[in-house]
Amino acid sequence: MKFLLIVLAFLGSLSAWAEEDAAKQNHTERFDGEPLSMTAYTDTLRNDSLCRDSLRSGWFPYGFSRDGLLPHRQTRADRWRNIPEECRFRWSRPRKHFLFDFVTDVSRYLKAFDTTYVSRNRYDGMLMLDNLNLLQRIRIAGRNADGRRQVLTLAPVHTMRLGPYGGWLGITLGYSFGLVPDRYGSRTFDFSATAYAAKLGFDFRYTRAKGNFNLVSASGFEGIDEDRLAHIRLEAMTCNTTAINLYYVFNNHHFSYPAAMAMTTVQLRSAGSWLMGVRYDRQRITFDAARAESVLQQLNPKAKLMDELRFSSVNYRQISLSLGYAYNFVPHRGWLISLGGTPLLGYKYQKGESLSTHKIWRSIRRLNFDFIFRAGLVWTNGRYYVGGSTVSYLYDYRDGDFHLTNSFHYLRLYLGFYFHRQKKFKGKSDFF
Repeated sequence: MKFLLIVLAFLGSLSAWAEEDAAKQNHTERFDGEPLSMTAYTDTLRNDSLCRDSLRSGWFPYGFSRDGLLPHRQTRADRWRNIPEECRFRWSRPRKHFLFDFVTDVSRYLKAFDTTYVSRNRYDGMLMLDNLNLLQRIRIAGRNADGRRQVLTLAPVHTMRLGPYGGWLGITLGYSFGLVPDRYGSRTFDFSATAYAAKLGFDFRYTRAKGNFNLVSASGFEGIDEDRLAHIRLEAMTCNTTAINLYYVFNNHHFSYPAAMAMTTVQLRSAGSWLMGVRYDRQRITFDAARAESVLQQLNPKAKLMDELRFSSVNYRQISLSLGYAYNFVPHRGWLISLGGTPLLGYKYQKGESLSTHKIWRSIRRLNFDFIFRAGLVWTNGRYYVGGSTVSYLYDYRDGDFHLTNSFHYLRLYLGFYFHRQKKFKGKSDFF
């Protein structure tokens, strides 16, 4: 908690500095290729039926400042003042093709943002070269009645992939191939899908790892030199993980996750936001304790696993609620530094276990938190871009004196460009 407060205080100071810097540049900013003052290029509402209906749809009478920490009361006109015209609509409008028109309206609602803080993508297509790295660590620990503790840390082989990706109107497809040959017989499969919008974010991830795992560290075992572990392969574990994550961005008019993670917008000014969501996870980890012990005894015949580590499988589901914070810092035009952290608290239950009030209360008292961390660094001039991002997932499981931690770390490096300028931006220069 102290660490979170320190981070929020630091982000607040960055926000104040950025506000002062933005005020100094108030009459030199460019938008849509035209040098205008901040007050001149705000997209004011017209007094027509479309905008009046948009105002009535704002049921929540509060908005957020740029740092997104505290809500403040805001008029409906102010909340919609700088929203692009194509993002305004009437929920009650007649729909000739109901399903298509309704999906279009939902899309408009989800992508509405303040154009003085976030710039729209001016192109229909994009091409990108993407490098994805996946690191996974599984740490199992146990403590016996005498207080003695043993810890094993295992990892499948590092996955590195490279490939081209292409996008058109927000739909991106591509193919990547492995760069690191699997010389150790560790077979890892990973599939992930993400969607970022102004108001909502969605993650789906499935990972399967089996075969030989690298024995990264071992502590609490008599006579085992950890310097010799670098060449140890342990075929005693399999891991299957499925995760579905959906979250809402509160300060969605000012803060843009797509600017840092999807390159579909550009963050013009620093802003932050609270994030709240729900997540479903399923984990199944199997462990061959006898085989693991035999490998350790090759290093020292006296090495033995304690009973607390002699498990055959961990198979559980989890439903979690999350509340976190993220901040996009713009130190200079075209540069973006994004940081975000989301702790999760949920109820874990074994496969086939029935739910009851007593078991839920017992799970809450254990307070096994999970965590998601996101960070990004991006440079763009409106046509070309280069950057990197990382997303880390931490899963924590406890059962008495047994403790298991499973973590995934994704690192992306990419560069690319946009093409086919949209008609409404024809004849105008790029963002810079």
